[in-house]
Amino acid sequence: MIRLTVSFVLRLLDDFTGSASDGGHLFWVDGRAARPQRKPGGYYVFLEPRAPCEVVIESARYSPRTLRVDPESLDAEDPVLPVRLLRRGDLRFPDCGRFEGTAPPGVTVYAFAPEDPALTFQSEKDGVLTLGSYTAKPLRGLRFSVGQGNAREVFVMEEKLPDGGYRIRPGLRRRHRPGEPVERASACLSAADGRFAVCTERGQTVREAQYYDEEAKKWVCLSVPAPR
Repeated sequence: MIRLTVSFVLRLLDDFTGSASDGGHLFWVDGRAARPQRKPGGYYVFLEPRAPCEVVIESARYSPRTLRVDPESLDAEDPVLPVRLLRRGDLRFPDCGRFEGTAPPGVTVYAFAPEDPALTFQSEKDGVLTLGSYTAKPLRGLRFSVGQGNAREVFVMEEKLPDGGYRIRPGLRRRHRPGEPVERASACLSAADGRFAVCTERGQTVREAQYYDEEAKKWVCLSVPAPR
């Protein structure tokens, strides 16, 4: 009996919906083509290398993604690393609207839109968020934001807990006041010419679009045209 040792597992997710992204992906590990074992649910199993490596993911529907993976830092019993893939702005997707504009080339652009009914922040502790409002809409896997200006933080609703709270990733680093709006945050990469097209939920009105300037450590507002 041959027993294979898993180095690490990538779970590829559609960033807009939070659902598994199956098929249509190419992988390179440290510059060499890789063929991981594909499993249902967006899982891709890599048997090597055991050392830290650079993984590049290319897809027909998503922007390329490069990440550094250290297998030794993952849980040996569950060595799964979730990877959220941003939809390409030059493609049109039938399950969403579009919000277009221009930004510096190669930045991650976020479009912020209020939920209906509105969502509000109540508290957060140890990565568990409690909302001060109720919605019947499934939020798991979706990205949201809270705060204004440089206090803005973005996070993903990973799991709804039995007590009604939500486990989020990453946890919040800043203090926020009860009652602050919690808004949907959709994202995409701007192209080499600066153009971007963010997927948005149908019927939602984007309030503003921003990107985070890593060098200046601040959020930058973009001037954008009306949604199409």
